[in-house]
Amino acid sequence: MTSLLIDQSAPVHALKRMFEDAATNLRGAELGPFQRRAKQTFCQACFDGDVDKVLFFLDGLPEFFTWLSKECANDSNAVSWACYGKQTEIVRLISERQDPETFIGFDFDVALEVLDQARDDEAPLKPIDYDQWHGRSTAEAIHKVAIRENDKSLLHAIADILEKNLDKFFEQIGV
Repeated sequence: MTSLLIDQSAPVHALKRMFEDAATNLRGAELGPFQRRAKQTFCQACFDGDVDKVLFFLDGLPEFFTWLSKECANDSNAVSWACYGKQTEIVRLISERQDPETFIGFDFDVALEVLDQARDDEAPLKPIDYDQWHGRSTAEAIHKVAIRENDKSLLHAIADILEKNLDKFFEQIGV
């Protein structure tokens, strides 16, 4: 059984070789630990603001790992890591790539409240009563970190994306 581990500190060109080797050599049960380490590396890159690594995970993985790229793009934990690292560029980059269902979920009241808090510079950040029935969303995860860290810049980073996605939803339902 071959064990390929990902070195989180490796530069992008070395990560590319590690993934190419893994696509050729890893199968079955070996993929689980590799996937976990890959997601940890992605989250660390989000926290550190390493745009090159984040883009590698989103766009540069070998074809064998396209499923992992999709998981990374929709990973609210990775976005939370970027938030805690104060990496608004990464927050925006990942949020822009998500479909509206992942980014704002189906609780439009929450999305509208987050947008309102993002747009009103005078209003303090305040907790929102999330409806768990609608499921989690990236906007919710970002808002929770913004509240915890008292950092409105995280909401500013996603305000335009929130508005665009809400417009898409409202167009679809004819509002």
